[in-house]
Amino acid sequence: MYISSLDASKAFDRVNHFKMYSSLIKKGLPRIFIDIIINWYSKLCVSVKWQNQLSDPLFVLSGVRQGGILSPVLFNVYVDVLLVSLKSKGLGCHINNIFVGCLMYADDLILLSASVIDLQSMLMICECVGSNIGVNFNVSKCKNIIIGPMMYGTPTPLLLAERPIHWVDKVKYLGLWICTNKAFTVDLAPIRRKFFIAVNSIINNTKSTSELVRLQILETQCLPILTYAIESLNLNLRNIREMNSWWNMVYRKCFGYNKWESVKELICRLGRLDFHHIINMRRLFFYKRLSNSSQTNSTLLKISSYFSKCPEFTSAQNKYSINIDCTFSQIKNNIYNSFAMICGII
Repeated sequence: MYISSLDASKAFDRVNHFKMYSSLIKKGLPRIFIDIIINWYSKLCVSVKWQNQLSDPLFVLSGVRQGGILSPVLFNVYVDVLLVSLKSKGLGCHINNIFVGCLMYADDLILLSASVIDLQSMLMICECVGSNIGVNFNVSKCKNIIIGPMMYGTPTPLLLAERPIHWVDKVKYLGLWICTNKAFTVDLAPIRRKFFIAVNSIINNTKSTSELVRLQILETQCLPILTYAIESLNLNLRNIREMNSWWNMVYRKCFGYNKWESVKELICRLGRLDFHHIINMRRLFFYKRLSNSSQTNSTLLKISSYFSKCPEFTSAQNKYSINIDCTFSQIKNNIYNSFAMICGII
């Protein structure tokens, strides 16, 4: 699989208001809502203040409000024409006949294709449609990687705006470093570095607090660093054991355990889960949410059907005797009981 990570330069600032209004109309939004947006954005203006003096107002004819609640939605409607164009050409990767060749979150865009020729065609579509809607891509920040057996070959040069996009060993997308490899893998080194920086900072600044309060702070501030997007990562057993040892180190630092001492029973008696079970719980809860959403969405229904055959989900359900229709608290209780049995507590 060939992947291109594209960087849109100041995408939110380049949204053309008139084209945005046109996109809203084509999407069939209520007229009264569109009138409010037009009235709102037609009155945007800025002034420069210098020594208590204001310049003449300058009307803003492009861009959406940074930090506004509606801004991401308006931007999504505005750039949807790009995704529709890619999908209509039949290029890129598909899962269960569902187009997944283009993943976009805000202004971060990633293209996936099984063919380098199709990927080049997708880049040309991005260039053409992007120029029409005012979205320019910073070629110097765009990167390509290969996942699969073709990683050992000599990659074909790809062009965007008549400039080459470099092939690299890894790219960063939404905070994760995706690596060139035979299978989908991520680089855990940045996660480990960020995690232990946060842990050491909290430990050093909470020496006067109780162990349980310090643990709760670490769970709130540091555990999310390890579990970020963990449901979507293809972690092998070695990776999971490594991350489990990182999280166990938190308990050792909190409660004064030595490096060679096991904290498995301590974790269980505190009513917590170790990292192995945390991952399984998040995977099961992710599938539960996906199943609930698929009841009203035909696309998600197909994806849910695909994931239901995934051995990781089915093995976890069988291991904890979990029906996916049960509540989140029941899922957690079943996993905790399984962990307690492993620790020999029940």
